Amino acid sequence: MNFNLHTPTQLLPYLKNQKHADKLMQKFIRASDFEKERILRKAPELQMSPILEEFHFPESKTHSTKDLDLYSGTGLANKTVINSWGELKDEEVKFSLIKAVDKKGRFEFIIQPEETFCHLVVCKITPKFRGKGLFKKMVASIRSYCFEELEVNTISGNARPPRDENREDWRQEMIEYRKNFTTGDPVKLSKLHRLWLNTPYAIHGAIIGSDDAESFAILNPKHLRKFSKEDYKEWDETCPKEDKQNSFVELMKQEVAA
Repeated sequence: MNFNLHTPTQLLPYLKNQKHADKLMQKFIRASDFEKERILRKAPELQMSPILEEFHFPESKTHSTKDLDLYSGTGLANKTVINSWGELKDEEVKFSLIKAVDKKGRFEFIIQPEETFCHLVVCKITPKFRGKGLFKKMVASIRSYCFEELEVNTISGNARPPRDENREDWRQEMIEYRKNFTTGDPVKLSKLHRLWLNTPYAIHGAIIGSDDAESFAILNPKHLRKFSKEDYKEWDETCPKEDKQNSFVELMKQEVAA
């Protein structure tokens, strides 16, 4: 006897914010057990972010700032969607991207700009400049461009090395970040993830709803004054900084004083 029952309740978590979700649910209810199992294996991909496979940028810069040359381009990605027939299909999607290159050639980054936030697709320091303490300079440049030029509220990203650098190195090494508030067990993150979370105004992406365990978000300080000191303390407890000057409590003291 087969006790592996597949119910609509199992499918519901994957249908949030999905167009044609009702069509897929109707198809699932009428499907055979074999087809229901196939749908449930594929459905989690609906909540996954598209993975960019190709970048296309012009050879000549399209505009610039004082410190950055900027190239407006596109990216192609595959994403699982529900079509109008209620079927799960892989669809090619196109994104508008901006590549920013430091005028001194020290680093570059690619962002996907949206109305209220930017997603940091990739960033890297030029190999010959690595080991010279330029990470903070690069992150400050990303903040400056996204918050001051594009005026977005948030920068999102994930702490994984670029896919064309697939060798394992210090960035993937797992280290203790803090203790679990309930069990007291160590919470471990990669060194690269901790490096991002130690930067000013950075929090773990889970705080703003990301399901990516290696995610982070950087908040625009101009929009943080509406929060209370208790909020800043909570963020600092959840995402402690090695440099206390980068804690939200200390940073917002400086913002208010300014």
